[in-house]
Amino acid sequence: MQHTMTYRGLLCGLFGLVLFGSASAQSGTDTGAAPDAPKHRTAAYGGQDVLSLRVQLDSVLGPVSPRVFGIHAQGLYDRRHPEDLAVFETEEGRELLQDIEFGMVRFPAGTASWGYRLYEADGQSLARGLGRYVEGIEDRSSAYPRNALFDLFDFCALTGVQEVSYVYNPLQPVHEAMEVMRRMEAQGLTVVQVELGNEYQQMGNGAGHGKPVYRNRFPTPEVYLEWCAQSMDALRAKGYQGAFALVCANVLALEQWEGRPSREPYSHYWDWNAAVKKFARQGTVSGSTHQYLYHGIQMNRSEGTWQDYIEQALPLLVRDGSGFLNHYIKDYYGPIVPDGINLTEWAVKWPAQSFGNTLFEAQHVVRFLLDMNRFNLVSGYPIQSAFYQKLGGQITTAMITHSLASEEGLSREEHQWRYKAEADYHAFRLFKGLVHGAALMAYTASGEATRMLDEQFLRLECFRDSVGQVWAVVANAGSRAVRLEGGMRSEGLHGDGLLSGMGFNPSNWNGKREKPLGMDPAKRSDLEFYSYADGYVPPFSVGKVLLSVP
Repeated sequence: MQHTMTYRGLLCGLFGLVLFGSASAQSGTDTGAAPDAPKHRTAAYGGQDVLSLRVQLDSVLGPVSPRVFGIHAQGLYDRRHPEDLAVFETEEGRELLQDIEFGMVRFPAGTASWGYRLYEADGQSLARGLGRYVEGIEDRSSAYPRNALFDLFDFCALTGVQEVSYVYNPLQPVHEAMEVMRRMEAQGLTVVQVELGNEYQQMGNGAGHGKPVYRNRFPTPEVYLEWCAQSMDALRAKGYQGAFALVCANVLALEQWEGRPSREPYSHYWDWNAAVKKFARQGTVSGSTHQYLYHGIQMNRSEGTWQDYIEQALPLLVRDGSGFLNHYIKDYYGPIVPDGINLTEWAVKWPAQSFGNTLFEAQHVVRFLLDMNRFNLVSGYPIQSAFYQKLGGQITTAMITHSLASEEGLSREEHQWRYKAEADYHAFRLFKGLVHGAALMAYTASGEATRMLDEQFLRLECFRDSVGQVWAVVANAGSRAVRLEGGMRSEGLHGDGLLSGMGFNPSNWNGKREKPLGMDPAKRSDLEFYSYADGYVPPFSVGKVLLSVP
């Protein structure tokens, strides 16, 4: 059977399935899952259009990089909860967190790190409230009424995370930062690196969430780098022996404005990175930057349609992943920060306005995690860490959300605060058992589905876990099923198209966003879990296949 998939062919199939409806190709028994969660089907695969793939395992490429499976601590607490509960303090949240594996945590936050400091009044709490210290920063002392440091300890105890990337506040005394890190170490945590701030290239001139306070504190990159040098020396003198990371400008923003260097808001990013390049050569420090996919592709434009947006984004999804990382990460950042880069935030850009809680988002998560692990083993330029943004919070903006956050006609107190997992959570969950003590395997593929691999509609990597089992983690963006010959069982998440799962309504999200065309706000979910007693991978799915056991 010959594979003849094209971008246009996939688009036609996608919109026939998603926008106009289709019966599922699978059969089986519904296990009675909650109505707003994916159903679970367990059966023999019943699809007819199946391509075969033979995977011959070769040598071990090298160890998996646990630190690219990082998560932000910022989403531990949802301030909208009427009882001020953290995600891990609810029954649903605890169950979800115990069924996922992270390699590292970023604490306390990114931009919001300006608002955290240690209050010696009680000797314990780390909380927001720096508004009274610096002109131009909003006083958020009531926005986080909890002990953020204790929340971190509880989260790490529940999930088993042991490594921390600490975002150092430029207004925080050195002795205070050292005390925070001392308390982390007393809880068995290791501060692997100190990030010297967050996004300070955004100097309040309209770029992203830049604020005048950035410009007031760091009016030039030279002022920022002088502070970096002083901070590094001071922390070393106090006994800190870990790594440091400098703020770099977002290269996707540079690419967006390439050829127009005089146009705001991003023109000064060139100068910022040039200054960092000179500084980084003076010592061994890595860089830090945010990387959001589909930068500038937002779904709240009333003049657009779903097909307009998917046509822009689909080539990015099925792009050559190693080419993306080599061009945007190695070739650009390598000469600036030779010791490596930290992707301190990554996700689909503005998920509540674009592809949040869809199979499309799950595809991006799985593919990017696969890409980063292979890149670290073959490129010669390390991604030191990567942190998914974010863990918990508002609907379609986080991995674990409160299920009725956007329900019309309900007050904050009337919501049924039951947390549920979004599509990106289920994508991360596929890697449970493959983060720590695992290795990436080289393989040779043959058979009918190799063209899908060549065209990147099928993305596959093989992992050997800590007990010797070998799993193929697979992202299938095509409309045809694939059977991995010799597969013992398979499991994952699938839908009728890449936009499966789209059920939110941004007009409810904040009262201002216009509803994109083609959206069905009444549809909660059309995603399904699958598990088969063989090596089948359904179309439009993310999953894994057990290939061998010791």
